[in-house]
Amino acid sequence: MNKMQISIPYGDKKISFAIPRKNMGEIISPRKVDSVKNVNEEINRALDNPVGSGKIEDLVSKNTKVLLIADDLTRKTPVARIIPVLIQRFIKKGIKKENIKILIALGTHRPMTEEEISMRFGQDITSRFKIINHSLDTADLLDFGFTKNGTFIQVNKLVKWADFILGIGAIIPHHLCGFSGGAKIIQPGICGSDTTAQTHLLGVRWSRSLLGEVENVVREEMEEIALKAGMRHIFNVVLNTEGGIVKAFFGDYKMAFREGVKTAKNVYGVNFNFRVPVVIAGSY
Repeated sequence: MNKMQISIPYGDKKISFAIPRKNMGEIISPRKVDSVKNVNEEINRALDNPVGSGKIEDLVSKNTKVLLIADDLTRKTPVARIIPVLIQRFIKKGIKKENIKILIALGTHRPMTEEEISMRFGQDITSRFKIINHSLDTADLLDFGFTKNGTFIQVNKLVKWADFILGIGAIIPHHLCGFSGGAKIIQPGICGSDTTAQTHLLGVRWSRSLLGEVENVVREEMEEIALKAGMRHIFNVVLNTEGGIVKAFFGDYKMAFREGVKTAKNVYGVNFNFRVPVVIAGSY
């Protein structure tokens, strides 16, 4: 047969097409990596072994106002598994539930519906804690000056309410900032649209993609904005292609992120043998 039949996952379906064999270069996929057997054990292991910071219990007191910032339904981060373990530790420390809020880092995505929030975070968390969609309305944003690159910084005003901010997300390759995760939960997660537009423009000023590069101008911009907004700590996970947790990381928003990138590279970083004029890529 002179053609190869190819199928690429697309949502809950597949897109199929045929390519002449003489035109076919190679098929490249992320590595098959097993997920952890016990999710709760892995979450607690990360919390008990922070990267570049103290343990979470040492960072808060019973009067601390806690803001958990979690990504939305466009991401696979298992927030319904992570957040209950975090909250259990906060409650054990004596923090009242009214002093714990969850902010959904929508970026410029649409708000999540009540049904979507309940499905993503779980009915128990949804019924007991205040979960808020990020808003791009200027009345819900605060000004934090400018970055050294001149980006005007507007961030959700809830960061001023909080004493302790924790960003929750997943580390995967990203074409505009190298990898998602870390400070990306703040920018673009809970920033104003102008701030996001200016930051994203940095990522398209290069003749090549920043995909897979840890240190780059966009990451630096995001981390500067996160610092000004008051986020110092993250809880990030690396997932396999099935969405299972490979490893979890808690700690300093820069150091824990970079430690997590090492694992992400082992999952998503693959070698290719030669360059080709056309690449068909799927990220369903």
